Parts: sequence; structure tokens; C-alpha cells
Amino acid sequence: PDINIKVIKLTRFGLATLLKKKKRTGSISKTHIKKWMQNSKQKDIFLSSLKPSQKLSIKYEDLCENPQKIIEQCCDFIGIEYEEGMLDFWKTKHHIINGNSKPICMVRLYHKTEDIEDMSPDVIDFFERNGFSLKLDTRFMEEFSPSEIKLFDDIAGKFCKKYGY
Repeated sequence: PDINIKVIKLTRFGLATLLKKKKRTGSISKTHIKKWMQNSKQKDIFLSSLKPSQKLSIKYEDLCENPQKIIEQCCDFIGIEYEEGMLDFWKTKHHIINGNSKPICMVRLYHKTEDIEDMSPDVIDFFERNGFSLKLDTRFMEEFSPSEIKLFDDIAGKFCKKYGY
């Protein structure tokens, strides 16, 4: 069947996405990296079934560095008008199903539905550094050892280049 669907794929540098795994397990392994790659490949397989007019790929880093430009691009893609308030996403209550805990917590803090003291140390650290703003979180670069970075690059470096990393 011909389905009228539009998909926005948001990518992020793989090592950054593995930080949560490292914090849970103490390190990253070859298996973790390969699983991340496999998940990314499965998303690409799905996207390859769509027409170019049905998909838009953006990098998380570009979104953080130039949010207005990227949000305008997303709005154009899905056919809605860009509004200035879209950059202050935390001011609007959301029905959040799943996702990055930091933006979710920004919404909860702004609407006073949760206290910062009740949030994870990682979220508290992020919020204390950034406040209510969309900024690139690069703390992952401080968390990985040189050997973990080399392991990631050896396994996934070539793969990441196709996404512009």
C-alpha cells in the first residue's frame, strides 16, 4: 500500500549515544558498538523503502548549533509554518512517550511537575551547565578513555563517515 508518511531521522555521533551504556556497565565493548551500528543500519533499511520526498535526515549536532535553521527545515519538510516559540520547546506541555531524558526534564522543570533534586545526577549536571536552552552536550568526550575511543573508531569509524562524522 502507498502510505503517506514523512520521517525525520535524527542522527548523533555514535560514541555520544553509547555514553548511557558506559555509565550503566562501566565501559563499552565491541558488542555494544556493533549493536549500535546494527540498529542504525536497520533504520537505514526502513528509510531506503521511502521516496526522497518522504524522508529528511538531520544531525543532532546541527540542530544544536543552528536550531532555528534546522527547525525551519523540518517545518518546510512536513508542511507547517515555523513559529518562533518552537525553539523554546520546554514552554509547551508535551505528551512524551520516550526519548532523551534531558529535554524531557527541561519540560518538567519549567512546568514545575518535578523538582531538580529528584532527577538523575547526569540531568542535574546538564541542566546546571545549560539551563533552559538547546545546546550541544559534549560531555561524552570527557567520559571515554583513549582506548575506548580507538575501539569505537576501529569498529565504527568508517560507518560514521557516511553520516558526516
